[in-house]
Amino acid sequence: MTDLTHYTLLADGEVIEPNAEFGTEAGPAIMAMKAWAKDAEQAADMIVAIGERLGFRPDGELQVFVTEPGAPKDAKPYGYD
Repeated sequence: MTDLTHYTLLADGEVIEPNAEFGTEAGPAIMAMKAWAKDAEQAADMIVAIGERLGFRPDGELQVFVTEPGAPKDAKPYGYD
């Protein structure tokens, strides 16, 4: 398997497009995500890309922590929760 590390990320930002599926409204928000990634930079890129698809734009502090996993490692990087 690929050498991946588990991260938990918190991003300050703004919901710019409300998303009915996730019950979000436009305005300031914090997005959280867990991810398996090759490094912290890749994990940060993942939360930005996934956030944009959900109508979230990070525009403040981004915190990245190495944490215990809540989901098993896969052969490829992925985000969840």
